[in-house]
Amino acid sequence: MRYYNYGYVKDLLETKYNQKVSLPTIIDRAKKNNF
Repeated sequence: MRYYNYGYVKDLLETKYNQKVSLPTIIDRAKKNNF
């Protein structure tokens, strides 16, 4: 499994969708989707 900078992804999502996204949620989704 590749490791991504979740902090960067989190900031990107917050900027793109203008909403707060919890880091655990991002990691959980990433694992479920093999991202």
